[in-house]
Amino acid sequence: MMRKIVIPILILLAVGALIIALATDRGAKLPDDTHNGNATSTLDFVAYTAPADAYTVQYPRSWRLNESPPVEGVATIITSPDAMAYVAIGFVENEALTEPGGTSQLIKELEAALRANSDYTIDGFEERLVSDEIQGYSVSGQLRVPDGVLHFREVGVLVDTGVGFVVRGTMLEEGVAAHEDSVEAIVESFRIGE
Repeated sequence: MMRKIVIPILILLAVGALIIALATDRGAKLPDDTHNGNATSTLDFVAYTAPADAYTVQYPRSWRLNESPPVEGVATIITSPDAMAYVAIGFVENEALTEPGGTSQLIKELEAALRANSDYTIDGFEERLVSDEIQGYSVSGQLRVPDGVLHFREVGVLVDTGVGFVVRGTMLEEGVAAHEDSVEAIVESFRIGE
């Protein structure tokens, strides 16, 4: 049963290479549905609230928000101006999250799957308790792809109602120095239903 949860999350993990390829291909551009939702400004960051107040995230004003990405399972993509980094926000639904111990088991299986995959180098993996009803995890590392190495920072927020969010920031090797702090700030700003 847990494999049904881990597989959609692993699919979101693999989406990184596809999105970076789309964003960096000289002839291709992601659709520009910038600020279609509810956005408010605070200093150098813009706060975005998804439709139906599902979640809130803050991102640098110069980055581009896309609410209609061409990738199934991804609700929002926020891309750096130079397309060297992006943050993808996706949904995960599974009844196993409602089972006692289901979320902790999922997190353990996800960590094991990532560590067992030779394309990933995991720098850190941590289980988080967000509240009584919400558990999560935080993971960072690198993913080897045919054209090089992608660096990533991801937070998963899993609710005992069977719904979860995966927020993954990904950077090309040459974009790490310029975007690591922004990616970290975006990923850590994610909140459910605010």
